[in-house]
Amino acid sequence: MATWYLPEIVRIISEYAEKPDFAALCRTSRGLHYIGNEMLYESITLNLREKGPKWFHLLCRALLGSTGFDMYVRRLHIVLCYDTRHGYAKPSSEEVSSQLQTLSSIIRKCINLRAINVTRESTASHSAIQAFDQSLIHSSQLREITVQVQYTGLGFYPSTGEVDVNTSLLLDLLQSSSTTSLNLLLEQGPESLLQIPSYPTNNNVVKLSLIRSGLHMTSLQKILTAVPNLQDLSLSFMFDADRTMHHIGCFLDGEKLGRVLATVSSRLRSLRLVARFCAHTAYDVSRGTGEPNSWGLIHNWFGSLNSFKKLKSLEMDPTLLLGWDRSKADWNKLSDVLPESLESLYFRDDFEAWDYSPWNDELWTLHKLLIDYLDEPQSKMLKKLRLTAPNGLTETLNSMCNDRKIHFSCDEFWPPSR
Repeated sequence: MATWYLPEIVRIISEYAEKPDFAALCRTSRGLHYIGNEMLYESITLNLREKGPKWFHLLCRALLGSTGFDMYVRRLHIVLCYDTRHGYAKPSSEEVSSQLQTLSSIIRKCINLRAINVTRESTASHSAIQAFDQSLIHSSQLREITVQVQYTGLGFYPSTGEVDVNTSLLLDLLQSSSTTSLNLLLEQGPESLLQIPSYPTNNNVVKLSLIRSGLHMTSLQKILTAVPNLQDLSLSFMFDADRTMHHIGCFLDGEKLGRVLATVSSRLRSLRLVARFCAHTAYDVSRGTGEPNSWGLIHNWFGSLNSFKKLKSLEMDPTLLLGWDRSKADWNKLSDVLPESLESLYFRDDFEAWDYSPWNDELWTLHKLLIDYLDEPQSKMLKKLRLTAPNGLTETLNSMCNDRKIHFSCDEFWPPSR
């Protein structure tokens, strides 16, 4: 039997078979064992919320032993958190720290690792977090790094900006010569490391995503300056309405954000902005926003994106782009604020639960703006349009998109009663 094509056949099987079934297949012959194990271990996903600690121990035995499987690992995705709803006991801080230390050893041993995605518990010790961070920094082949932090072990959700989270990791990874993609939960504490005058420059990072980012705008400016070849940017802001961290504040200043992003306008091909406001008490975050209140959006005229000549994908709430008070805006139509290069547009609704969200109250206005935009030559590059709105409102848009071969989708919601 000819065997030269066997790896290609096994590769196809591995893409369709469940991991346990494919592992069983690899044990049926020496040839399949030799070919299949590399495919079996090149991409590993383990979610301890679903699997529990037993599976983590099995993974450690496979990769930290003398099997040689560690040489095959290229991608590693681990959720190092437990879900008590699945019957698992909440682990102690010592157990969380021990597992994170063990994961650090795995990362160091997998010398061919190219991409890693880890969600860890916040209750890990400082020494365990340091060991984990160092394992990422010293992995010379790592290209894509994602680090999330789970707060469930605390029993409460800390205020944004209460402490530094992943700041030292960010500054160290900016000195890495291999990293091209960074996706971090990042928070700036009152005595933050991010207060230094400038950050190391990294010419390799082209994709940056900052999640739950409690950041001062000057820090964001320094981060963007440090990655001069950035092409894809995602920023997910979170602010507390009832707990003020004075260095962060309770407001998202659209004017300052616009000025910061304008410094990368010539580079970006993809931009995603998310704004969230939360409360730890019974404070009602749906009761309005902006300058008359003590939290929310201020100076929220983001500005035109016409200078973003390379921008192909845009995702944000229209309030950030079009302003909270339309009477104060100096634009007349969407083509005044959107670049001609745009191929994908997603108007989220981050404020759909707010009683006074203007684009909740004026969905017909937004609908009309989009219809007019599709009729203009500036939208000729558009291939995808997505928005959050009641389905009954979007029939005309759907029809126009079909005529223009634009893929249209709608995330339906029920507007809150007034």
